[in-house]
Amino acid sequence: MESWGLATKGSLLTGPSSVLNVLSTSHQQLEWLIREQPTYLQCYPSVVRELALLSIRESFSLAKLRRVLTFGEVLEDSTREICRVAWGVEMFDAYSAHEVGNIAGECGSGAGYHIHAEHLLVEILDHNGDECRAGQVGRVVITDLQNYAMPLIRYEIGDYAEVGGQCSCGRNLPMLRRILGRQRNMFVLPNGEKLWPAFEADAMSAFEKRLPIRQFQVVQKSHQLVEVRLVADSPLSTEEETAIRVIVTQRIGRDIEVQLLYVDSISRSPTGKFEDFRSDISEGVVAGSSSTAVDEPDAR
Repeated sequence: MESWGLATKGSLLTGPSSVLNVLSTSHQQLEWLIREQPTYLQCYPSVVRELALLSIRESFSLAKLRRVLTFGEVLEDSTREICRVAWGVEMFDAYSAHEVGNIAGECGSGAGYHIHAEHLLVEILDHNGDECRAGQVGRVVITDLQNYAMPLIRYEIGDYAEVGGQCSCGRNLPMLRRILGRQRNMFVLPNGEKLWPAFEADAMSAFEKRLPIRQFQVVQKSHQLVEVRLVADSPLSTEEETAIRVIVTQRIGRDIEVQLLYVDSISRSPTGKFEDFRSDISEGVVAGSSSTAVDEPDAR
């Protein structure tokens, strides 16, 4: 392509761009990147993680790469670290939805996401419909200020987010500290506690760097049972399987039974997104949670 796409074409001068279907295999994507040697790479965080891990394992480098831009899924700290190790670059994330376009962009200060208040009114509401304060989690409700053909007024897109405070960068745009997942990504523990699970960077490294695991997915099957699906190059030892169970129970809950299931592959959604965590049980909506963000909102 002669430009970076419709979002910039005609408004500013950019360099050319190349596009590859996200449903291509990881090896096809990496071979394409090596041929293209891009300055910037934009894709889902889960794709970046797979490519970075493959680069580390096969000792490939992207010498011209300056930045990785992500969207569509929540960007984990572990993925940022793997990207630094593989390519020596930082990552920046964006929050968007098909219905309204860009909603917020990550600030370089690390404080969270600046809401694009110039063209959107974004409200974070608790279970009573009241506005959340800084540090609280609630439902994302959006009013589009520039859609004259089909106005969206107080449109609930189904995501949850945490309200941020004043950013140290000096911008006065309102902040989102974190973007959390949808209800199906929320786990419900035997004691009734609700959370969006996530593993710290060292735990994720144990999953993906130290063990022969190419892909994993954690699925809640009941209040007491969590299934960890693994795509592994070889079966894990008893000690390695025990280590995975310990990591999961420490993060999610010690009363949870953890079963390991070896599979040949874990499919992405038709749009190419990947769910690290999913709950197959249905529960009521949560508000005010202080759990760590994990999964992507569908609309992004």
